[in-house]
Amino acid sequence: MIIWTAVCVPLMALGTVLYFTFQYRGQKALSLFWKSFASGMMVLLCGAGLVLDGKSPLNSLLFWGLAACCAADCVLELHFISGMGAFGVAHVFFILHILSIAPPVWYSIPLWIVLYGISAFLYRKIIPTLGKNLIPFLLYPAVLMAMAAMAMVLPFTAGTSWWSTALGALIFAISDLLVAKGVLVGNSRACQHFTLALYNAALLGLALGVWL
Repeated sequence: MIIWTAVCVPLMALGTVLYFTFQYRGQKALSLFWKSFASGMMVLLCGAGLVLDGKSPLNSLLFWGLAACCAADCVLELHFISGMGAFGVAHVFFILHILSIAPPVWYSIPLWIVLYGISAFLYRKIIPTLGKNLIPFLLYPAVLMAMAAMAMVLPFTAGTSWWSTALGALIFAISDLLVAKGVLVGNSRACQHFTLALYNAALLGLALGVWL
């Protein structure tokens, strides 16, 4: 695990730096390539862990979820709603993966309500301005927070080795809320850097789940 992580994480960081570099130069095609390259390193890290454990990545819901994120990274900047749909597919894969680890428990529901309520409160001034995009912007956080709520209880229901999956899902939820803010009202460059760093950390947490 240490060797693969030591290779994939720096390459992900490099891809992220090059993404911003080419984005600021107006070279969109190159910037999107490096953004997907960065998230692709977590697909590679997950796949390597599965293969070394004697499993096929093609049979892994987590692997396909990470692969969907890799594709969505590119699509999101070309067509936002389609990108949200691609990330929605990724979250469905992640939810099914989480459910395959441990059955759902009732206390995930109040946790989901709290998380969804917090997101609604934070965006209370933006929601009335969404118009025809209201339904997608309400549904996506619902799925996102469901994933986070179910993952956050895994260390208690399936064992402490699943802490990285729980943390990764929670960080994913936070980063996606910041992405939504950036699309709706704009983010500073510093916030964009912070958001993508959170997203990368989320993918790392999820990918490490196959190693721990």
